[in-house]
Amino acid sequence: VSVDMVLLKGRMERGFYDHEELERAVAFMRKFKMDFGQGKRPLSNDDLLRHVASRLCTPARRTKAGASFSVQIGENRKQTVQVNFQKSGKPPREYVVFFTECGPAEPSRFGDALRKNFRMHFGAIAIQDKDGHPYFVLFDVVPRDAITPEFAASVARKVARHGDDFEQVLGGPDRH
Repeated sequence: VSVDMVLLKGRMERGFYDHEELERAVAFMRKFKMDFGQGKRPLSNDDLLRHVASRLCTPARRTKAGASFSVQIGENRKQTVQVNFQKSGKPPREYVVFFTECGPAEPSRFGDALRKNFRMHFGAIAIQDKDGHPYFVLFDVVPRDAITPEFAASVARKVARHGDDFEQVLGGPDRH
């Protein structure tokens, strides 16, 4: 769970937000037909990963917490997306965490990360340690009971595409 999500939840619980703006936003979103797919929910984690691999046309490589997928970006680039299953909160709720490494988190690039965070309409960039070194990762978190294979594959593609974009901003080769 990101700091942004914790702050947002706290504001919502305390009523510390613009109620009129929320009503306008809800009215606006109701204009769109939201299709989150059909089928039994939630699928088992294994079934969800198998369906996601099929939709991404790539094999799933099992990890301790889920799986990783090598997602094709255009003709010449790929991005590895990790899909992990986690429980958080009290009472515990299950989440699916999608993330991809973007490159070393050097202090000179923190401004780039913050600007990218500001422009993104989903997910966030964070710093995660890898082998004792800080790395930028782009991630998104979805409640486990709300996810379908179609939606999971869509999130994986978005995380891959935006992660690859940020990897290019950092000036690194296509490593992740």
